[in-house]
Amino acid sequence: MLDILDKSLGAKLIFWVSLGLILVLGFTTWFNITYQIKSSKTQIMETVNLVTHTMMEALKSLMLGGNQDLIQQTVASIGEDIAGMAIIDWEGVVRKTGNEALLGKKFQLQGFDIREALNGKTIKGLRKTDAGKQVYTQLLPIPSDKVCYQCHESTLSVLGVIQVDLDENKIVFGEWADPTDRNRKN
Repeated sequence: MLDILDKSLGAKLIFWVSLGLILVLGFTTWFNITYQIKSSKTQIMETVNLVTHTMMEALKSLMLGGNQDLIQQTVASIGEDIAGMAIIDWEGVVRKTGNEALLGKKFQLQGFDIREALNGKTIKGLRKTDAGKQVYTQLLPIPSDKVCYQCHESTLSVLGVIQVDLDENKIVFGEWADPTDRNRKN
């Protein structure tokens, strides 16, 4: 078969053009897949961010009401629907969550530094739960405001952190693809 390449200029030309096209198409495909993965991850993290901020706003009004039982019930209920949720205080202790085994314990989550979040930095990323589920996690600092001083110290700039876990499958397969879509299936 290679003998024909030695004798025919046309065969050589076809071979090199074909090889060039294969390389160009391969590179274009690789570039497109890489771009799509990056865009998908960006969109997923934007969804996680939107859901987390929505949860923060919903919980603010409950916190101002001061009904701790209602806050716990709400966090547990929301956490069931989205994969997990917790409120961690300024000392890094889990105060509200659907997982009762974690209540009152120091927050520990491999790869997520609670100290950074308690210093005001939002932390987010993908992780695997103990049950083996892929979730997108966000730690969102709860900033202190004058109205918070009714119950909390005025010396704190961050009162704690809200941890929100969203199931990767629920986001990727559309259940949480657009949290503002009122027609989505629950």
